[in-house]
Amino acid sequence: MKDKTRAKLQKHVEEIAKILHAEAKSNELKSLEGIEKSARNLTQEYVMSEIGIFFKKKTN
Repeated sequence: MKDKTRAKLQKHVEEIAKILHAEAKSNELKSLEGIEKSARNLTQEYVMSEIGIFFKKKTN
């Protein structure tokens, strides 16, 4: 990945992380394991499904 593209991606990832952090249950954010599980679950539910839909549209 080119540096310029990576920087753009990083900016968007940080924004997504802020949104997911705000949606996470505070009791899940008390340990590294809880943070990892919460981030994974929220990402799978909200982010990955949207990326999958985007990729599918691009292939059709």
